[in-house]
Amino acid sequence: MRRCLENKTAVIVLVLFIILSLVELSTADIGIINGDDAEYAMQLEAFQNHFSFGITEEDVIQAEQDFPEIAQRIDSEFYENKSNHLHEYKGKMYSNHYGSYSALVMPVKVIIQKLGVRAIWAFSITNVILYISALLVIVFL
Repeated sequence: MRRCLENKTAVIVLVLFIILSLVELSTADIGIINGDDAEYAMQLEAFQNHFSFGITEEDVIQAEQDFPEIAQRIDSEFYENKSNHLHEYKGKMYSNHYGSYSALVMPVKVIIQKLGVRAIWAFSITNVILYISALLVIVFL
């Protein structure tokens, strides 16, 4: 760690990346998550509601309320059409994706909702936290 601290270039790059990430996050037009956004949102709600990744109809309704920006895709594209990445098992729907990312996003979502921030921001904030954590590991270990 001391060697990295002596390497001023690495510290400057890290600080610049953190500043740029925060500027990008604060100026981004958040309103949609790229990729499989509906699946991640439904898994997040399922994990938050009952610490399982089995998506129930109640989870879908809650996801539509918490993520109005993508509510139409949550209901019509992903839950009603069961061929879209979801598989039924014992009355619950399960995504093709592992739920660890949704589990990581959940605490951020809970915190920002208590602060009155839209839930959709939780994904971007989590990504910045993960990027900064990875950089810290790379630079200081």
